[in-house]
Amino acid sequence: MQREVASYIAEISLELSALARGVRLDTLAYFIDMARIEAGITCRRLDGAAGQDGTPSPKPRG
Repeated sequence: MQREVASYIAEISLELSALARGVRLDTLAYFIDMARIEAGITCRRLDGAAGQDGTPSPKPRG
């Protein structure tokens, strides 16, 4: 569920950022972009934390 929500936030924030930039709300667009980036990072982290079947991936040795 977390992955789906983070993905949705990434998608919608891209649209919101474009909307804000279109009316010159540049600072607001910047913060929305930061939310989009964080959502993308979260998606990648969650993708790496679980295998295809939902089981945790083995931790790398090192």
